[in-house]
Amino acid sequence: MSQVDINSPIEIIVSDNCSTDNSLEVIDEYINHPLFRLIKQERNLGPIINGYELISKHARGKFCWYVGDDDYIMNGAIPNIVDLISKNNEVDFFYVDIENHELDNKNISLENTLQHIKNKHKIEKIDFIKLEKFEELLHPKYSDLFLGEIMAAIFNRELWLSDKSILKHVDQEYLSTLETSYLHCVVFANQFMGKKAIYVATPIVLVDNRAREWSAKASYILVEHLLTLIQLYKKRGLNGKLYNACVKHYFRLTIPVILKFFLNRKLAYRNRISFFKYFVFVLNHPFLAIQTISSRLIKKVKK
Repeated sequence: MSQVDINSPIEIIVSDNCSTDNSLEVIDEYINHPLFRLIKQERNLGPIINGYELISKHARGKFCWYVGDDDYIMNGAIPNIVDLISKNNEVDFFYVDIENHELDNKNISLENTLQHIKNKHKIEKIDFIKLEKFEELLHPKYSDLFLGEIMAAIFNRELWLSDKSILKHVDQEYLSTLETSYLHCVVFANQFMGKKAIYVATPIVLVDNRAREWSAKASYILVEHLLTLIQLYKKRGLNGKLYNACVKHYFRLTIPVILKFFLNRKLAYRNRISFFKYFVFVLNHPFLAIQTISSRLIKKVKK
């Protein structure tokens, strides 16, 4: 809120997803701000449906930036992003760099997190790279989770709304499928392939890793849903060196995890892993898998 004034061409919408904490107290001072709107859900819709409704039913802007309550936008970032969008009318997708922080390791309590953010330097200027095609962002040098980090995406809302195929998935069990884990990625794959994009290389979102309710399922999500996501991107036209780079990165993320699941029958969510599907994927990309394993072994030997 400190980054906007009444003339800013944006709206700030907060969804109180039937929360039981002091969220309403925190935002009370902003209720009458002309750019601010509060949406009160009558029941907890879960993050997927809540987010989908915010974007589809409540947002009115040309672009949407969906930020969770454990993500912090750096001071000075919003004016820079607004300026970048206004000067690039042909671009439908912006992806920003993020800083992942284990603030526990810095002995920073949850209560002092906001003060930690405020003490960081103000962003005066952002560096960015123009990309001819959205899918270039899938390269691991831009995104560690193939654009799964939704807080880093700023996207054309009209293109989002044009995807009607996802409606049948929003009521399924949270994190049980690709759509209930990375719904936004499904929309991106369906609607944004081939569109122009910009990557903002300046980190402007700080992510506090402590607050993730799905952390216990992270390994299962990596193995099961990221594979489905890569296959979807390929179905939508991802190929060549870029596809191979994504596959190698997927193997880097999952080979240690799949070995743990394979060897330890007591691990949570092991029964949800499709080992057959995974090993068929490995057999379909044997050289990429071997390269990945070899590079990991070489790094360990060097250490």
